[in-house]
Amino acid sequence: MVSIMRRFEMTTAVLMRQKDEELMNLNIKIKELLESLKASKEETKMWKRIAKENELIASVFSNAPEEERDPCFSSTGALPDEKIAPPVSASHGECWNQSVPGKSEQNSN
Repeated sequence: MVSIMRRFEMTTAVLMRQKDEELMNLNIKIKELLESLKASKEETKMWKRIAKENELIASVFSNAPEEERDPCFSSTGALPDEKIAPPVSASHGECWNQSVPGKSEQNSN
């Protein structure tokens, strides 16, 4: 009877050590996964920030051509060249007609 109890205790001790090792390995794996999750969340925040910055830059660039068409004068302050007539739109036609000498007389005929 004692030998059966000793064998049972030895088997139990071996199984307990194995389970302890498994728990230790699982705890290590959990820590690694939590660190990976944290890094992933930080990376997500970073990419969201980059996306917002890129959207802002894109909106600035998409609005830039409209802003460049608005002024009646060139960047040097000179009048636009009559030979190179820009497309006339409802919002810019009056500006071009007023800024180019003789242009308003041509359109009124």
